[in-house]
Amino acid sequence: MKGLYGRVYRLACRWAPLGLERRWRDRMAEDFEARLAEPKQGRVGRATRLLAGALVNLGWEIVARALRRVLVGARIGRTKREGGTMMEMLWRDVRHAVRGLVRAPGFATVVVVTLALAIGANTALFTVVDGVLLRPMPYGAPERLYQITVHFEDGVRDPYSSFADFSDLRRELSAAEELVAFHGTAPTFTAEGADPLRLRALAVSSGFFEALRLRPAIGSLLTRDDVLERNEEVVVIGYGLWERAFGRDPSVIGQAIELDGRSRTVIGVGPERFANTLPGLGRAEAYLPLSYEVAESSPNRGNHNLRTLVRLEDGATHEVAEQELDAVMARLRDEYPDSNVGKGADLEPFHDLVVADVRSALTMLLACVGVVLLIAVANVTSVLMGRASDRVPEMSLRTALGASRGRIVGQLVVESLLLAGLGGLVGIGLAVAGTERLVSWIGATLPPVGTISVNTTVLAATSGLTLGAGLLMGVIPAWLIGRTELARAIRAGAGNGTASRRRHRVRSGLVILQVGLCLTLLSGTGLLVRTLTELGRVDIGVDESVLSFGLHLPDARYPEWADHEAFHRALEERLERIPGVVEVGSINGLPLSTTGICGTLYAEEDPTRFEGGDTCAQVRSASADYFRIMGIDLLQGRLFGEGDDPEADLIVINRATADLLWPGENPLGRRVMTGFRGVLFEVIGVVENVKQFDLDEEPLYQTYLWEKRWRRAARSMVVAVGGDSERVLPSIREAVWSIDRRLPLYAVTTVDELRDARMAEHRLRTVLLTAMSFLALILAAVGIYGVVSYSVSQRQREMAIRISIGARTVEVRRMVLAQALRLVAGGSALGAMGAIAFGRSLEGFLYQVEQNDPATFVTVAAVLLATAALAAALPARRATRVDPMRVLREE
Repeated sequence: MKGLYGRVYRLACRWAPLGLERRWRDRMAEDFEARLAEPKQGRVGRATRLLAGALVNLGWEIVARALRRVLVGARIGRTKREGGTMMEMLWRDVRHAVRGLVRAPGFATVVVVTLALAIGANTALFTVVDGVLLRPMPYGAPERLYQITVHFEDGVRDPYSSFADFSDLRRELSAAEELVAFHGTAPTFTAEGADPLRLRALAVSSGFFEALRLRPAIGSLLTRDDVLERNEEVVVIGYGLWERAFGRDPSVIGQAIELDGRSRTVIGVGPERFANTLPGLGRAEAYLPLSYEVAESSPNRGNHNLRTLVRLEDGATHEVAEQELDAVMARLRDEYPDSNVGKGADLEPFHDLVVADVRSALTMLLACVGVVLLIAVANVTSVLMGRASDRVPEMSLRTALGASRGRIVGQLVVESLLLAGLGGLVGIGLAVAGTERLVSWIGATLPPVGTISVNTTVLAATSGLTLGAGLLMGVIPAWLIGRTELARAIRAGAGNGTASRRRHRVRSGLVILQVGLCLTLLSGTGLLVRTLTELGRVDIGVDESVLSFGLHLPDARYPEWADHEAFHRALEERLERIPGVVEVGSINGLPLSTTGICGTLYAEEDPTRFEGGDTCAQVRSASADYFRIMGIDLLQGRLFGEGDDPEADLIVINRATADLLWPGENPLGRRVMTGFRGVLFEVIGVVENVKQFDLDEEPLYQTYLWEKRWRRAARSMVVAVGGDSERVLPSIREAVWSIDRRLPLYAVTTVDELRDARMAEHRLRTVLLTAMSFLALILAAVGIYGVVSYSVSQRQREMAIRISIGARTVEVRRMVLAQALRLVAGGSALGAMGAIAFGRSLEGFLYQVEQNDPATFVTVAAVLLATAALAAALPARRATRVDPMRVLREE
């Protein structure tokens, strides 16, 4: 065994690319064999450990010697003569670096804190990116999950399908292992002694849980029989509802709960870690069997109300499934031209749909925080260069005592790696402590994809980032020192000579890089701040102080429309008697809400518009006094009135619809179709445009039917309040419960709060980017201060001469400030290109702001100039206080 291990190591030494002379290779092998021959217990195990350690040591020598050759071009082959192996020298370098940092605690603290902030920010944000964009979804084999998205010839894409099309696809798509449908619903949950709750729920077809490969926490999930046999008396509750309403009591299985006035038996609880990542539907709290009676009662293939998921067969490719899907859709277009003309479908990867709304924002923020790290590394590199310059006498002395340039360079690299390692450890600690807070802060804007936390992937990425940062900020000072003739430098003085000028140019270049990157981030921040300001000025078109709340009357307790009418009459009477309530109305979709029903739109005299790709209009069901309560301006005609026939086909349209259908003409008395196929409604009024879904949307086509003509079970009540809405809210809740104690009030809000919610995502992006830009600005200021301060210390002789021959204080100060401004000018030229590119990448996030907005760039440049002036102020003041007699005497 001894001979075998010795031959292995001797062979490794022979072929290792070390550039060693043969005698040194032989001596390394002899040393190893001598240690191997020492008489100790556990010979085989000890020999194995010795061989492994020796090979690791050999590998480190290969890497270290290659690095030293790149940095200083030093000769290799002197390891033994310099007092030990590379591992032993490395350990000595680490000890020496630790002692040096202990002697300079202020320097070490500044560097470690700078790196920790940048690395911590990168780690925290990468943790979010990893959890949302990179980590697989919590389903079995998620890469085989796709959604069927319908598309039309005019480019419109719709994630919903009709029930009839879904049934055909389910029969004919052979590449699908499972093809399931679902839609969102919101039943009211009532329990004895508890306030009623409006739940987010899914109605699912057979095979839904099989397609997602889910297992219940307890009990069972909906089976195929539950759905196919139309068993509507069962329900699976979500883990969150089980925890919140039942305290995770396992006896809930078999209990009856009331949903929308109908008793249902709980058969199972959804899995704890299941994140319902169905885009636009949020986290479901209950799962109900899909009501086929409801689906089959809408045979119109143009009625798209179901989302469709596909799990491909094991081995089936996306391309084959797409070909089958195209064939089925082609047949449906031929057989049903009235509803399927121009209609196709695509298979879109489910994960891409889940993260589509946040991918670009997270990628942009990750790139920005990476820029902050680059600025921090450049800053620390500049500081390390200054420290290396101050240590030229020390390094010259070590050289005189026999240390090679490779040893000097190695010492500098080890010190930078040690600082980076400490910064990385502190940064990871900051990320672990801050990630949970970051997720709680931005969680509302993220898709619910599961647990987001620092894991081994994040730690590995951070370790690589830290190592790269340490090497990057250590290589440049090491390269410059390695190229310096230390003996000549100490004779000439550390502050003089070509080497000093070279180091100064490199430090200035690093500061210019920092300023350029900082300007890039600041320009993007300025564009987002201006966007946020413009969004705050948007006129929604309604009175933002109006209070609203949602009500849904379940069919089980209110089967007839007369029951709905009686309830609302009684409610309005009670609400109007509440002190502070001025007026009450209702609509089925508030402005700036996510609720929307889109109906085909075309004028009576232009019916061909429907055939060539329909134009979609938002259809609303409003009370007669809704427009007055909301402050929506009437532009032409009149509104609904109590004298109108409830069955009359009357409609109010917005200005955008009138301009589309009858540009420059009077729309009153014209007839239009919207939502109701084959029904033409007479236009009686035109109202101003209202922001329906978002603040930055273009005016949508909007139509309003009288709620007595188009009856909806779910309504948003709007209440004009003459004072503080919070004071009347308890009385409003009591008024509702005095009629029906089992009805919940949900979505209680004001339009102003809806505006605030719509601005939340824009505000979040702006705040995060502003924080990064502020940190970058601080680092750039520190870099400018360091370069200018170092330059002043190196030019003391020049300053002394200028002052001695009569230079005024203001001239000296101007000279120092001019140096800082030159750095800013160079950085601005570099940053202008980055700002242009960054502005283009932000185009999708901007509103009423040009991506290359001159006012923003001028403001950012002014901020940088002011920062540079402040950073250079102290060195400039120190320059004016130079004592010429003292400096010249020392010279």
